[in-house]
Amino acid sequence: MATKDPAGKNSDLAQRLRAVMLAEGIPTQDAFAAKLGVEKKRLNNPMVGYTLSVDLAMRIRNAVPGMTRDWLYEGDETGLPVGLRDRLREAAVRLKATAGRSMAV
Repeated sequence: MATKDPAGKNSDLAQRLRAVMLAEGIPTQDAFAAKLGVEKKRLNNPMVGYTLSVDLAMRIRNAVPGMTRDWLYEGDETGLPVGLRDRLREAAVRLKATAGRSMAV
């Protein structure tokens, strides 16, 4: 049985997947799943805190030029091309800013 991160949709992995979507201009999980050639529920699992399968990681790597499994699994930017690294960093900043605004009451 797959293990779920206690942080759920706020897990580091889920945040990295959202950053990929934003950096690549993919507006929805449906669109991302279609780009990867998988059903949305399969993509949704890691986006709510479950483990990212090797197959799905490979599909993401193949769909996003320059993507590495090291970044997907660990956030290690070492092998990323500079342009992709910068887009992912910017996307992460934008996601954090958006999350901060939605939490403010």
